[in-house]
Amino acid sequence: MSVLEISHRWEEAQSTQGYNYLYPAPVSPYMKQQYSRPAVYRWMVWTPGYGIHAYYVGETQDLASRIQQYLRPGKSQATNLRLKAYFDEAVKQKQQVELQSLVYEPFQVNKVNFSMELLGHLISGEP
Repeated sequence: MSVLEISHRWEEAQSTQGYNYLYPAPVSPYMKQQYSRPAVYRWMVWTPGYGIHAYYVGETQDLASRIQQYLRPGKSQATNLRLKAYFDEAVKQKQQVELQSLVYEPFQVNKVNFSMELLGHLISGEP
């Protein structure tokens, strides 16, 4: 059996430099500058002193825009509506809802390169 190990970490999204983003804060100009890019992200719902309650992992072409969709979902966006309701209830229960993005070192699978810089780019294979 083959094993694939990818060096990675989850990095907290920041609303301004040095300050972590907490739902339901609006998307700041800093966030638009830093996060208007493809990303693998996760929402983490937790209570200080008690631990983590839930994670939601997703991927997007533009993280700053994706956050906006969670804050103001359209009527037909079932997943966004469901998560907004869950996050709003978590905040009412004094839980924290934080956003993190995945950062990983470049790697290769079957001679195909993967890196942070290539996120969002189509990889063409042989026919």
